[in-house]
Formats: sequence, C-alpha cells, structure tokens
Amino acid sequence: MCGIVGAFSFGPEPVEAAQLARMNDLMTHRGPDAAGSYLSPDRKFGFAMRRLKVIDLATGDQPIHDGGETSWIIFNGEIYNYRELRAQLETRGHRFSTRSDTEVILHQYLEDGEKCLDSFAGMFAFAIYDARRKSLFIARDRLGVKPLFYHSGPRGFLFASEIKPLLESPWLGKGLDLQALSHYLSLNYLPQPWTPFQEIRQLPPGHWMRVEGGKTEIRPYWDAPLEGPLDESEEAALKKVGELLHRSIERRLIADVPLGAFLSGGLDSSTLVALMKEHRQGAVKTFSVGFSDAAYDETPHARAVARYFGTDHYEITCSSDDVARHLPDVAWHADNLLADQACLSLYLVSRLAKEHVTVSLSGDGGDEVFVGYPTFLADHYHSLYSRLPGFIREGLVEPLVRALPSSDGKLSFEYRARKFVEAGGFGPEKAHYWWRTIFTETEKRDLLRPEIREKISSLDAFPVYEEHFRRAAGLPFGESALYADLKVWLAGNNLYKVDSMTMAHGLEARVPFLDHELVEYLSRLPMRLKFKGRVLKYLQKKWLKGKLPEPILKRKKAGWHAPIAAWFRGPLKPYLEKTLLSGHPVWDPVFRAETIGRILSEHARGARNHSFKIWGLLVLFHWADRVYGPARGKEELAVR
Repeated sequence: MCGIVGAFSFGPEPVEAAQLARMNDLMTHRGPDAAGSYLSPDRKFGFAMRRLKVIDLATGDQPIHDGGETSWIIFNGEIYNYRELRAQLETRGHRFSTRSDTEVILHQYLEDGEKCLDSFAGMFAFAIYDARRKSLFIARDRLGVKPLFYHSGPRGFLFASEIKPLLESPWLGKGLDLQALSHYLSLNYLPQPWTPFQEIRQLPPGHWMRVEGGKTEIRPYWDAPLEGPLDESEEAALKKVGELLHRSIERRLIADVPLGAFLSGGLDSSTLVALMKEHRQGAVKTFSVGFSDAAYDETPHARAVARYFGTDHYEITCSSDDVARHLPDVAWHADNLLADQACLSLYLVSRLAKEHVTVSLSGDGGDEVFVGYPTFLADHYHSLYSRLPGFIREGLVEPLVRALPSSDGKLSFEYRARKFVEAGGFGPEKAHYWWRTIFTETEKRDLLRPEIREKISSLDAFPVYEEHFRRAAGLPFGESALYADLKVWLAGNNLYKVDSMTMAHGLEARVPFLDHELVEYLSRLPMRLKFKGRVLKYLQKKWLKGKLPEPILKRKKAGWHAPIAAWFRGPLKPYLEKTLLSGHPVWDPVFRAETIGRILSEHARGARNHSFKIWGLLVLFHWADRVYGPARGKEELAVR
C-alpha cells in the first residue's frame, strides 16, 4: 500500500527531481516505511512513491523495473492472486528479482498489455513507464478502492494518489470548479470523475489511461454486469455466496504484517470477524469507536461480538471536542471534499488500529452488494405513496410532516419523513437519488451569492445518477438502483472515505465484500433473493444463520455516526459561529452569510435538524482554509 505520483512533460521544460520529491513527501502518511523514484535520462518523465510495507518487506521497494530498465512500475494497492499469476508467468519464461506483487503486475503487463487487468484480483492504482516508446500506462481497480487523480494540460501530465501533490506543481492552477462545488453541496461528496479543481480529474474505476506523444487516451476495461438477473435458486445462491465469501477472505488475509478488523457490531463487520476466525489461528484483533450518547454508541454490540469470537478487542471514544480538534485534518486528508459524518470516527479508530496492526479489514460494500440500505425500503414505499392523489399528498400528508418537531436522533423519523414527502412527485430514479441529497436546488440558490450561482450551468446533481440509471435501463428498477449506487455512492463516498481516513495514519484497509467475483455474482442475482419480504440483506442473513448470534442478525443498520445534531446545539455552537460566520476572505465571496446564519439559528433553536448541511459546510470551510488560506483570498480562489 502506497502513495504514487508522477509527471510527464509535453514541452521543453524538464521534470525536476526536487519538485517530484516535494510532491512525494506530501504523501508520507500513506507510505511511512520507504520512498523511491525514477527520472528518465531525458528528464521528460519521472515518478515517485511512498511505501507502506505489507508484502515482501525485504525486497519489495519501488520503483521496480523489468531487468533491462526499459519498463518501470510504481504501484498502490494489493494483488491478492499474485502468487498464482507469478507461477504462470514463470512457466512462460519470466524471471523475478523480488517476491512482491508489484513485479508480477509489471510482467503480466509485458505479457498481455492492457488485457493484464482482467487477471488481477485486488485493489490497485499503478503506473508503468515504457522507456523505449516513451509512453505511460495507468490503471485503476474495478470498483475504485484505490484513488487516482490526474491533470492533463499543455505543459504536461500529472498523476497522484491524492490531490495535494498535484497542487504543488507549477503546471496547473487552483481554480475552483463551481459545478463540482454545486455537486458537493447536493451530496456532501464529489462523484467521480469530479474534483474541486477545474484542472484536476479522477480516473474512473475500472478504467485505464495511456499517455503518449503528448496525448491521453482513457478506456474502460470492466463494468458490473448489465445483462439481467440469473435464474438462480435460493439454495444454489446460498452455496455460491458462501464459496465466494470464503475465497475473498482467504485472499485478503495474505500479508507479511499484523492484520485486524474494524468492528461496529453490525452485520457486515461481524460477518468479517466470523470468517477471519475460521481462517486464522489465534485471536483476531478488532477495533471500535463509541460515544457517550447511548443512542449512537455501538460499542456494547461490538463487545458482544468480540466476546462471542474471543477477539483481542480495542476501543476509543469520540467526543464533541474531537470535532474542532480533528476536523481540519480530516478535511485535509479527504482532499477531494468528503463530508460523511463517519469520517471523524473512522479517522480516530484508524489511528487506534495503527498502534496494533498494519492492515485492517472493513465491512464497506456489504450494503451495496447485499442490499442493506433503508433507501430500498423508501423506494418500495415511494411507489405506493406516489399513487396517492395529489390533494392528499400535498394537502394532508406534507403539512403534517412539515409540522413534525425536530429531533437529534440518528436519521430520525422527522428527517426521513421530510425527505420522503419531498420526493412524492418524483419518478423512482430521482426519488432514489433524493434520499441522499443534502442541499436542494432551491436551498443552493439561497446559499450561494448571485455572482457565483450564475456561473454554474446547473444546480441539479441528479444527472450524475441519471447517467448510470440510463446505462442500466434494461434491468428491473431495484437492480438499476444498485448499479447506480455502486457507481456513484460507493465509489465517491464510501470507498474514498475508507482510503483517505485509514491512509491518513498509514493503515491499509481491505474490503472483502468488494471482491470482483463476489460483486459480479451478486449483481446478477434477482432482487427477490437479496431483498425478500421487505427484509434487507435477506440472502446474507440466511447464509449467516447459526454463524452469528441471533441479536446481531436482527439488528437494524447503524454505523459510526456521531451525535452531531445535539453537539451543534450544545457544546459546538460557539465553534460553528466562530468558523462559519467568521468573515473569511475566501468563504465570504462564495456564500451568503445571512443564509448560513439562518441555518445555524434554525438548528440551534430546534426548528430544523440541519446537521448534515452544517457538517458539509464545516468540512468545506476547513478544506478551503487549508487549500487557499485566508491571506490569499479571492484572487487565489480564481472563481471565474
């Protein structure tokens, strides 16, 4: 697991070794164990990496070349089937100088070209430089577990695992992408390929890129199946799911360093611990985060699972003080703008885990592949609600919902009811998108200054989801909604959250539920096997019967969300006002202070629960303050 960065000059100016080193050092947190670099003899190309040692601790330093120093590779991630691939390559005459998976990638590419990507089981972002052709090949894993950002401009091409190194280059500016800002306000994260900057984009998951002769080419190599559901029996599906889960866990336990698991006490993390216990000798190390508010605290459930499986369990408590203390750093590490409330909890528990292990398994992806989100229940009831006559919805139900008192609960009934009735007149696709929106188009018009709003082509973020619904138009609605979530929510929010918050502490996270073979199979299963009788995760729960304590199987979805609604009304109220109403020279040219003041006031007096909006604004403020700085002000922001 590493951080990678590279530069390819398209003009007369060379790639400066010192500049490349400075860019690389900005990712030391991703790879605290070693560093390496390569600069071509003509100084037109160079790349570098920071290494977190996980596999082949002794000989796996990078960059690695092909033996003749004509092809070089840097790599971030893990290839779990590298031993099998190496054995096959050796029968074809390939010789290896290390025991690393990095070298296997290089030789598989030399053997198969871009088709090599079909062979890899793992998470990855890598770059291979061909010194003879003076070309660069870059690829990203199928689901987007590992990030890859790039800039392509007249002076050259840049890429990195994070945005921070790219901003150090003189080849690009820091101009804010206002359309991306609008998407962020809608979603509290940036869908791919967007970034906050006009001149930086993300390589989409399941894509490769070639840079040669001053030109770039991007191509897809994988997608989730779109050919329609399999005609599979429940018995056959249970057997196949079990086989694939065991294979996925076996693959993700390969390491030359200590491993552990995040444990919330929920279904997905408990499933991973149960499987790890079957495949490893000795106690599994588990890590959890808790809160003093019992309604939000998951540690009693985590402890129950830890006791059941005899794990070596560790906990940390998150308090309101941690928000002001750590949110600026959380925003800096999530440098592509990410305001998932669970980021703070994950940031803290990752720091704890790093004291004991180098790798931690995470249950992310389980909800996407097994259908675990309450949004699918909302979809079901929306189809019924939308059939009611308009005078009943608008004249009776909606006024009653608007009159509900605000609550500090985690996804309280009042909050969910408001979101539900707002989508009453929408089609099923837009309603599915709507459950996760933060600021509406109307609210954004009120929040943004007119001169900013006029420069945004559209305040509607639904087209981001709509694109994937169109692509999956041949599938039943449930399957198309899962596909859209996989492409937008999973890649843009969940996986980026896991990577950025764990790698902030040099901790590798692995996501067994996103083994591509498991994803491909579950994507083809009909919805009736995954969401049966309005039971979310039906198939997973059926397979786990007898493997987990019954209370765990019956628990509702929770997660590591903090009680921020109450904190914002209480101990953090002065912090909110000092931060968001501070008269910041970067902040004020974009947002209307009176609108932000009204949001804070409504939340403080309990008129509305604006916690998601406020959290998103806080993350955005700290990010802007770190990137642009108060002294640089409006000119550096380059809003145009």
